[in-house]
Amino acid sequence: HQKEAEILRGESFNIFSVLRMESKENETHSAFLKELLDPKGSHLQGTKFLELFINAISHEGLDLHSVKVKVEHSVGKVNLTEKTGGRIDIYIWDAHGNTVSIENKIWAKDQEAQIERYVNHKTDKNTVYYLTLHGVEPSDDSRGEYKSDINFYNISYKNDIRKWLEACMKEAVDIPILRESIKQYIILIKKLSF
Repeated sequence: HQKEAEILRGESFNIFSVLRMESKENETHSAFLKELLDPKGSHLQGTKFLELFINAISHEGLDLHSVKVKVEHSVGKVNLTEKTGGRIDIYIWDAHGNTVSIENKIWAKDQEAQIERYVNHKTDKNTVYYLTLHGVEPSDDSRGEYKSDINFYNISYKNDIRKWLEACMKEAVDIPILRESIKQYIILIKKLSF
């Protein structure tokens, strides 16, 4: 019965799986999320998806009308003594210097002092989110003395991103290609976070 339902829904076909892009953190996941978050993204929906994301993670303090979004943003050379630098997977900033740094982990391990280094970047205006399939904590080596829900926040694909994407899909209900692309990605997220 489950196989018949799959055939009717067509959900066993997934472009990300066919192209073997399921677990590529930057080329698939960070790139797809960045494109939806970017007000100037090819979706042509302005700040709509970004607003839904900001609401989904209960973030405050970004001027959405001046936001820019970048993948693999450098915040300087890695300095393990000072606990600074690195490349942030998804970086969002506004004209007032407020930033959101998202460290995206599908299967990769944490780097030494990674979360600690990102929290130390623009400490007064930067909020760090550690995004994993299930919302797990970063390693002790990555976070150092910093604590979740105080210095950084854990978010998950399974709950936070999936709910946000479902809200995006509802907004794109009249835009078939965009809606179905988001749906394909949701199916991939469900598969990875089973």
